[in-house]
Parts: sequence; structure tokens; C-alpha cells
Amino acid sequence: MIVTIERQKLDSVMNAIRAVSFSEKQEEKTEEEVINSYLDSINDFKNELGNKNKKINEISDGIEALTWLQNKDQEILSQLNELIVLAKDVHATLIRKYISFNNFRQSGIAKNEITEFKQAIDFFKESYSDLECAFFTFPKNNDFVTATKDFEKE
Repeated sequence: MIVTIERQKLDSVMNAIRAVSFSEKQEEKTEEEVINSYLDSINDFKNELGNKNKKINEISDGIEALTWLQNKDQEILSQLNELIVLAKDVHATLIRKYISFNNFRQSGIAKNEITEFKQAIDFFKESYSDLECAFFTFPKNNDFVTATKDFEKE
């Protein structure tokens, strides 16, 4: 009876080892395959970041174009204010995303793309800040208003 129990334990361990051995050999990747998979992931990350940069820059260009609006009725000013508030929220989100890439940057992974991402974020902030200044800050500044009127006379 003791021999039977010991035999069952041995068989159980042998079956477990066989299963692990077989599955590991089936899933085994070569060093080259592991490296290629890693490099593919890095390339995917770079492409994704490039697409984000492009989208952010396009939005920034659109916001920048709005600074030249001539019609400044209350409805448009209200919408511009809402756009600026949303842009500030997006900017904060993008900064948090940039900070999350810190380990990649320090490791030299996608360094150029991450730098371009930061530049796109900075351009985005500049564009909505310019919009805010053009419609909400400068019109309340008497010196600016006077200078603008003097400039328009020339």
C-alpha cells in the first residue's frame, strides 16, 4: 500500500514535469524572436507617439488660426472660453502622459519621438495661451487697446 501511494506521488510529479517540459518546448522563442518582438513593440510605440504628435500639432494650428477671428460676439467668446478651458485640461493630461514616458527617455527608447511629443505639447500650450490673450487678456489691457488703435490709424 505504501509503495502504491509513493508510486502515485511519483507519477503525479512526473506528469507535471512532462506537461511543463512539453509546453515550454512548444512556446520556446529564440533569442532573435524575443528581441524582434521587443523591437516591434518599440516601433509601435514610436509610431503611436508620432501619430499623437501630428494630431496635437494639427489641433494647435487650428487654435492658432482662431486668434485671427474678427467676429467677437458673446456666443463666440463663450465658445472660445470653453475651448480654452478644455485645452488647459488636455494640456494637463498630455503633461502627465509625457511624465509617464520618463523611464523610456532615460533609457534612450524613442528619445526623438518623446522630445517631439514635448515640443508638440509646448506648441499646443502656446496656441491656446495666445488665443486667451487675444480675446480675453489684451482687450482688457488699456495700454494694449490704445497701442492697437494707434497702430490701426497708421
